[in-house]
Parts: sequence; structure tokens; C-alpha cells
Amino acid sequence: MDYEYEYLNTFFMIFWVVLFFFTIIIERKHKNLELLNYSFAALVSFICGIAFANALYQVIIFSFCIIFFKILLNPYYKKVQKERIFENQITTFIGREAVVLKPINPDTIGVIKFYSITWEAICGGNYTLEEGELVLITGRSGTNLIASKITH
Repeated sequence: MDYEYEYLNTFFMIFWVVLFFFTIIIERKHKNLELLNYSFAALVSFICGIAFANALYQVIIFSFCIIFFKILLNPYYKKVQKERIFENQITTFIGREAVVLKPINPDTIGVIKFYSITWEAICGGNYTLEEGELVLITGRSGTNLIASKITH
């Protein structure tokens, strides 16, 4: 192997390690999961570089790994993003007023409408919330919101 190509191989070996740690650090801070593809691909390329691959093969392996991990992990990314959206939506509901669409008893689940969003809700006290009544969203229990009577 030529001397100048040995420097290129060494450069890429260092590059993969730096890229791996850089993407992991950014991922821990932002938690959007998109950079994990690059982290895994850099790790695989580094291992292949140690085992057998020259610089060109490392770059090709890195490219294929990004695509492979994107396809493999995409359903997981979507699930996590939906859970985050769900959590963010619910926290914006708390403290807001809503209208009861389906009556809510202490032992039954009803339906409330907050702007254009309908959501299942449970009663926040030992009373019944009637259809059309204006209520206050005071919290959540699992996937249900907790609706309470508005006291003036």
C-alpha cells in the first residue's frame, strides 16, 4: 500500500471516532434520534477499517449503513416522536377550558372538546359533568384528561 494512502486510512479512522462521539454528544443534548444513524454508521465503518477496509471502502460502508439504519430504525423514531408530540399536546391542555361532548360521571369516561380536538376525559371530582357544560382541564390520567367543574 502506498504511503499517502496510509495517511488517508488513518485520517478516516480518526474521523469515524470523532464523528461517533460528536453525534452521540449532540444526540444526548437534543434527543431527536436522527443522529443515531450517523453514530452507528461511523462505528461500523471504524470497525471495518480496523478489520479490513481501506478508506474508499470505509466511506462506501458508511453510506450504506446510514441508509440501512435509517430504514431499520425509522419505525422506532416515528413512535418516539408521536409520544413526544402526545406529551407536549397534553401539557398545553392543562389549565384550559373545554366543552363536554359526552357526559362524564365519576365512574365513566366521557368526551370533551378543546378547540377542534376531542379527547376522552374523566371526572376530577365526585360529580357529573353534563353535555355542553364548560369545564377546566386540570390534569391527565394515562391517556385521559381530567376535567373539573369551573368555580367562579
